[in-house]
Amino acid sequence: MNQTYQAFEVIVVDDGSELELRAADLIDPGWRQKVTIVRNERSLGAAAARNRGIRAACGEYVSFLDDDDEFFPDFLEKTAMVLSGTPESIGFSWTNVKFINDAGSRSVMRGKEFREDYASDEELVFEATSIGTGFGVTVKRACFAKVGYFDPSLRFVEDTEFFIRLLASGLRPVLVKTFGVCIHNHDLDRLTSTEKYPQRLVECDLLMEKHEDFLNRHQRVLARLSMVKTAIHRRIVRTRQREAVRQRWGTG
Repeated sequence: MNQTYQAFEVIVVDDGSELELRAADLIDPGWRQKVTIVRNERSLGAAAARNRGIRAACGEYVSFLDDDDEFFPDFLEKTAMVLSGTPESIGFSWTNVKFINDAGSRSVMRGKEFREDYASDEELVFEATSIGTGFGVTVKRACFAKVGYFDPSLRFVEDTEFFIRLLASGLRPVLVKTFGVCIHNHDLDRLTSTEKYPQRLVECDLLMEKHEDFLNRHQRVLARLSMVKTAIHRRIVRTRQREAVRQRWGTG
């Protein structure tokens, strides 16, 4: 809530947690008028949760923030300044990010800075399909009417699939050249954990089939997705091999 730009609202989507969240439990009384809490009775996944938040929001721009990450204080101000001066062909933005490793006893911070200018549209498309909503992504509300919302049937590649639809419609992103988000890496359950690799592999196939025409026009994006699939498959094989070894030794 400590943003230098104060013309904002907060939509908290409780995706079926065991806790019943209330604004009174989350924030000081002076801020409660800015907060709306919506709840899914059961977990529907990140895509469905984001869609519910988008529909509940009233603003011209929609920014996304996971519950274990945080915006830097000038994130909204700098994002609004950049997007407000862009043409209709610019549909969304992202920022530089910092990562904090919370897994060990010491937190280590490192930064990820993106380029501001690209030599070609192909390079821009390649970069834009490599990020996730956690990279300070802000989308103009009008874009959802044009390309639709996140695909709720996807649990692992919903960000990439949504960005491909934005790009395929002719919309392009712009970089807000600031460190806008701090992303916390930790040992808690994450969508990238090993037991979720098989479903990630299935969804990569679905993504590549659904957007075959777009990917054929953007071969570098297609090549990267193919490499991701190969890497996931190798991890699945290694995980199964390690499990087989453990079971063999465990049974004597």
